[in-house]
Amino acid sequence: MATRGSLLTIHAGQVACLIRVPTEVIKTRSQTSSYGALANSSLATTKLVWKADGLKGFYRGFGITVMREVIISLAYFPGRHLPVDWI
Repeated sequence: MATRGSLLTIHAGQVACLIRVPTEVIKTRSQTSSYGALANSSLATTKLVWKADGLKGFYRGFGITVMREVIISLAYFPGRHLPVDWI
């Protein structure tokens, strides 16, 4: 059973993805050398993502990340609250 607190936590996770996904895109592009020697810093990678794909490029993978957060929250919070409520 989802409580109001659980639902708020799910929404908070979705909002957190607005910040988390762009930073993950930059980190991943830097680590995989997607832009080669041009991406020698996080700032350089950010500029290259912006130039190549615009704002949309920072949110690549946003949908799947939000789905993952929702599934994890739906599995975690009821499993956590049921034993506490039962005791």
